[in-house]
Amino acid sequence: MTSSVLSRETPSFSKVRRAHGLMFVSSEVAHTPEGRAPDGVAEQTAMILSHLSNTLKGEGLTLNDVLQVTVFLARPDDFALFNRVYQAHFTEPYPVRTTVLAGSLYPGACVEVQIIAAQTEGHQVRRLSAKLAQVHA
Repeated sequence: MTSSVLSRETPSFSKVRRAHGLMFVSSEVAHTPEGRAPDGVAEQTAMILSHLSNTLKGEGLTLNDVLQVTVFLARPDDFALFNRVYQAHFTEPYPVRTTVLAGSLYPGACVEVQIIAAQTEGHQVRRLSAKLAQVHA
């Protein structure tokens, strides 16, 4: 089941911007290709984190490279369920996180998530190891 149709207006912002080794990713709400938001904070959170993971992958990063997460929740009662889904997608050391009770988000949205990522030293080591493995293969 899905709720309200999200606006299909052309956005006037960048999806991703890089500066000084950081990657800033615009906030994401859950929506199907038809523009509908799935019901429930758990489904929306999982979809958002999947979308963000795909965005990062397209830039050569993963959720392990996320430094900061800003979360906007429509209802305080959704925090515990949101947090359970969130914890399944991130590992220690966890990104720093701010959670804001936003009240009204896009129609049908329970949660909205924004991230800042960077190519960390560990990421650079993994990339170098992968390149060395290719050379020695």
